[in-house]
Amino acid sequence: MDQLLDLVEGVQLEPIALLDIFLTAVLLYGLFNLIQGTRAVRSVVGAILLYLLYVVAQALDLRLLSGIMQIGAVVGLFALVVVFQPELRRGLDRLGRVGSLRWLGTAAPASHERVGTIIAGSAAPHSARRTGAIIVIAPDTVLAPRPGSWESRTAMVRVDGLLDVDGKTFDSPSGAGRHVKGSITNGWSFWRLPDGRKLADVRAIYTAEDPAKGAPGFDWTALHTILEALPVGHWTTYGSLADAVGTAPVPLGNHVAGCKQCTNAHRILRNDGTVAPNFASSDSGDQRDPAEMLQAEGAFVNARADPARELTSDGLQVLIEQ
Repeated sequence: MDQLLDLVEGVQLEPIALLDIFLTAVLLYGLFNLIQGTRAVRSVVGAILLYLLYVVAQALDLRLLSGIMQIGAVVGLFALVVVFQPELRRGLDRLGRVGSLRWLGTAAPASHERVGTIIAGSAAPHSARRTGAIIVIAPDTVLAPRPGSWESRTAMVRVDGLLDVDGKTFDSPSGAGRHVKGSITNGWSFWRLPDGRKLADVRAIYTAEDPAKGAPGFDWTALHTILEALPVGHWTTYGSLADAVGTAPVPLGNHVAGCKQCTNAHRILRNDGTVAPNFASSDSGDQRDPAEMLQAEGAFVNARADPARELTSDGLQVLIEQ
């Protein structure tokens, strides 16, 4: 005990040292409040573990490992800026607001209150963009793109309903899909959940709609554009068209049957490459046989659909971009 008292008596804390300790504690407390409840917490834990590994390497004089980690630390500083860009932007925004230091004297809200506040703040913009269904997906859920010729890069759902792809933030599935695909795409049919479902299936549940009936007031402009550009000698299916424009085959078929703007409807076949039994042109004066028309155009060979002439969903979306 006497030795401990002697040690304490020998310590002299100057006012500037006390100020230094206080400001450091305030800074650490503020950073903790800022990242609490975000994916940054796990990243910070990982960084601490790497630092402890570096300390051990230094203590054991592991020069190769220490050198690699020193070089990695320099690169990591730039990587942290990219990875935590949303959190850094939010933190700087808080510091720039008048009265933003009030959080120093208040306890952090409960986790459910924090999530509720974030969801409430996100509801209005998502409602305006008609992307509110994303909020019901659990944060940190990884979405995979549908198979294609593009690089298979994933998207992560944030707690505010936005999507992170390659460190970039997107406010809609279609925007994230376009970044991955490199061209226009329907994000609701482009992204898949871990269980294989499309985002369109989640949206149908969120809006309490039957996917087979289609969404009320659906915009068929993209369908009309595709059908007008559907080239002679080619054919597609109701399923591929529905995937390209973001709806289901049944409502799409119902729309085509009575739509005066849906040209080249005879080039739409069933999944097995046959003409729908109840096919009827929207032009009551056109009584031509669709199979005979496709045979004359070169899409049919020996009265059967030529697989080489089929346009899939990807091929149809190219027509929108032209």
